[in-house]
Amino acid sequence: EAFITTGGHILPGICSLTVRREAVAEVGGFEPDFRGCYEDQVFLAKICSRFPVHVTSRCLDRYRQHSASCTAQAQLTGDYLPGLPHPARERFLRWLHVYLEREGRLGPSIKRALARELWPYDNPKTFALVGLPFLQTKFALKRLKRAAIHRTMSGRRPSLAATAD
Repeated sequence: EAFITTGGHILPGICSLTVRREAVAEVGGFEPDFRGCYEDQVFLAKICSRFPVHVTSRCLDRYRQHSASCTAQAQLTGDYLPGLPHPARERFLRWLHVYLEREGRLGPSIKRALARELWPYDNPKTFALVGLPFLQTKFALKRLKRAAIHRTMSGRRPSLAATAD
């Protein structure tokens, strides 16, 4: 599907966007400092902070993932760690804070949300003691749940709906 999950939220994949040319020109297009990880989220932040958007829950596209993608390569280098604080996300969050402040769109609720998201980066020692063990336990439980579901489902024939692509 053409979406990305991040922190429990769903963002559209860049391939599923339709944006007016005038809007792209007004926000200055994509940021040259963000090539690879988070370039889509930077662009979305610029568009969504200035223009009304329509969001649908319908899946309209498929998103191909492969080992040569920028995300896969960033995982290999450690620049991107799904579900954990990582350098690419910190760069994005710090850019977002500066951008929204410069645009006059950094209200109290957004400021609090950004502070919450930046907390692991601003408090790395405390996060290592408290936050990281929590996330590791959370991911371990998710892996156990997926394994249990897989064991339960093995031996069953997939339904027609599950095989139709």
